[in-house]
Amino acid sequence: MICRLGCVSIRQRPLSRFRIFAAPSNYYDGYDHFVTFFNAMKSRKPVTEDAGFGFRAAAPALLTNDSYFEGQPVAWDAEAMKRTGGMSR
Repeated sequence: MICRLGCVSIRQRPLSRFRIFAAPSNYYDGYDHFVTFFNAMKSRKPVTEDAGFGFRAAAPALLTNDSYFEGQPVAWDAEAMKRTGGMSR
C-alpha cells in the first residue's frame, strides 16, 4: 500500500499478536518522578537517570535539529558525548 506522500507502508500485523501494556487510568508518571527525586535528595543517594542519562537521550534530538537547519549530516561521538561532524557552532 502506498500513502499519498509516496511512502510505502509496512504490512500491518493483527493486534492479537501483540501484548498491550497500559498504565492505570489514575496513574501520573510525574508523581513517581518527583518521589524518586526527593527521596534521592533526602538520602543523598544517586538516581539512575542522572544528568548524563538525560543528555544522552536529548542530544540526538538536538543534533537532528542542527542537521536540518544546517542542511547537512552531523556526527555524534557517544563515548565523549560531543558533536564530531558538520559545521561547528
